[in-house]
Parts: sequence; structure tokens; C-alpha cells
Amino acid sequence: MIERKWKRMELIRTKRLLLIPLEYSQLKTRLSSPETLEKTLNFKFYDKTIPPPLEEAYQQKISMIEKNKKEFLLLTFWQFVIAETGLVIGEAGFKSLPNQKGEIEIGYGITPAFRGKGYAREGVKALAKWALKKENIQAILATTDRENFPSQRVLKGIGWEKTGEDENSFFWRLEKKNLAGL
Repeated sequence: MIERKWKRMELIRTKRLLLIPLEYSQLKTRLSSPETLEKTLNFKFYDKTIPPPLEEAYQQKISMIEKNKKEFLLLTFWQFVIAETGLVIGEAGFKSLPNQKGEIEIGYGITPAFRGKGYAREGVKALAKWALKKENIQAILATTDRENFPSQRVLKGIGWEKTGEDENSFFWRLEKKNLAGL
């Protein structure tokens, strides 16, 4: 099983997934050579390609970590790895450090072939639970496109509250006080 081969101190385990945070150097390797990263970490990406918006997010994360290495676990991408097979099927990460109110925004994605199977819900729930245990985080925010019904179902299914909207998006919030329900 891949979990035994993983030597990182920080790892989140769910029923079916391992959430593995990429280190600073691994974020760079994911962009330049996913095959090398597969060999280094002993898992396989279902999809090695990174679409341009996600590539830009990787670049932003690399830049943020350069400025704040102590908080890399909040700034990196966490890989969603199927525990039994070592297959990476998605990822999630926080868009920045918590603001003055203790709010932090999450983003996530699952490879299309694995959508609708509960993996996003399982992974987002676990990462939110991990984050809300941190003293400086009071709430987690998320934004979904109005037409992204699967992502909206993920958030509703784990107790997020819709707090607003604009012409393109819905805005969501999960409070620390709801941690017991996760």
C-alpha cells in the first residue's frame, strides 16, 4: 500500500484516499516533469496534463511559499491519492493564508473520470477538518460557478452554507463551530 511508502510527517487519511501535500520542490517538478514526480513519490497521475489556469495556480503557490516557507502546508496543493492503488485523481489547496478574520478559501478539482463517486466530498471534507483544527482558522470559504452543480453538491453535502452570489458565482462558508459535524 502506498501509505507505507510515504515518509511525510503530514498526511491525511480518509476511508479511500490519502491526501498528500506537495513540498516546494515537488510543486516545481509537477509542472516540469510529472513522470519524475511519479517516480519520486511512488504514485501515478491519472492525468499528467495541467490546464493553463491550474498551471498559473501552481506558479502562484510556488511564489507564495517562497515568501512564507513556514506555512507551506496551507499554501501547497494536496494530492488526492486512491490509497489502494496510488493513483492521483485530484487535488485541493488553499488560495492564500487566512485573512484577519481567520478565513481561508479552498479550491479543488477531481479528474473527470472520477467525478460523481464521492472522492471530492471525501477529500474536501478531510482537508477542511484538518484546517479548521488550526487555531488561526475560523472559517473556510469556497466559490463555485453557478453552473457547477457537482461542486455545489460537494459543498452542500458536507455542511457548507451558501452565503451569497453574483452573476457568475455562488459563495460558500464552513465555520469552525461546525467542525463537530464533519
